[in-house]
Amino acid sequence: MLKKSIGIALLCIAGQSYSADIIVTTTEDIEKDDKECSLREAVEYVNRGLAKSGFMGCGGENSSSTIILKEKNTYVLNQHIAIKKSLTIRAVAESDGEFSTDEKALGLHNAHIQMKGTDNLFRINSTDTLVQLNLKELDLEGCGKTSCAEQGGLIYNKGQLILEYNRLFNAAANLGGAIYNAGKFGQNLTSRAQIKNSLIENNKAQRGGILYSELPAFLIYQSVLKNNQTLDNSATNIYSAGQFADSSKDQGISGEVLSKLSLKSKHVFFSELV
Repeated sequence: MLKKSIGIALLCIAGQSYSADIIVTTTEDIEKDDKECSLREAVEYVNRGLAKSGFMGCGGENSSSTIILKEKNTYVLNQHIAIKKSLTIRAVAESDGEFSTDEKALGLHNAHIQMKGTDNLFRINSTDTLVQLNLKELDLEGCGKTSCAEQGGLIYNKGQLILEYNRLFNAAANLGGAIYNAGKFGQNLTSRAQIKNSLIENNKAQRGGILYSELPAFLIYQSVLKNNQTLDNSATNIYSAGQFADSSKDQGISGEVLSKLSLKSKHVFFSELV
């Protein structure tokens, strides 16, 4: 199958350089050693350590760990992408074949990542070190079926997840309709999720229609939560299954998260945060 290519120029405009970033040049979910770079290939290139020689048409010498998608394009995935190294995926505007530096309303010109199979989009797999995934100006669409995954309809997070100006929608899971946030792992590391200036809508789960977290290590602010559903009457749309035994000794979560959420029970629900 031929790849649908996207012509994005590697230019330095107005002092802002994208030449070191990894440019995704096809919207299809294909792994093939050619001159095109898919989203899956770009992430795998980062996972493999950013070799100077590049990988499957992605990257090259002095590449950064930032992956660039073109605004308003739809990038399809057939199965989840494993995140093993810290990286950023973001949308960038393009005008007449060049990157645009024009001011634009953040969150209204997102790139679109859609799950075509029955799976979540991303699985962050930290082991001995904390892997961080930054997602900015992306529309993340789930599989649209009764269940996309057992844990996290869009994202399974065993690391640090930061979402900004995103839309998370049409996902489903048993635990965590949009996001499943794992607890402690490794040498006293804690999974954390932060969501800012985002829209989360039309997700569902048995527990945690929006978010299921093993520990209260998450922060959601300046965001709108709309039409999400939790099927288990004993649970809520934002659900923390446990608490820290002694938060003062925990090094994996900031005091800001604890103080802003003030979780005193196993259940917490916000209908809207602005």
